[in-house]
Amino acid sequence: MDLLEHNGACITLRITPDEAVAINNALNESLEVLADEEFETRMGVTKADVAALLDTFSLLWRDGV
Repeated sequence: MDLLEHNGACITLRITPDEAVAINNALNESLEVLADEEFETRMGVTKADVAALLDTFSLLWRDGV
C-alpha cells in the first residue's frame, strides 16, 4: 500500500488487488461477527458506513480485480 496524498479532507492510497481483498474480507468479517451494540464502539464507524464501503469495494471485482 502506498500513501499518495493526505490533505485533511481526502486520503488517496494505491493498493494491490491482494490488499483490496484483505480489506474487503476484514470489513465483511466485522459486519458478521460484531454485535450491533458493540460495532460502532469497536470499529469507530456505523455498520451502515461499513456496508456502504463494501458496496464500493464490490465495484473492484465487477471491473475485474
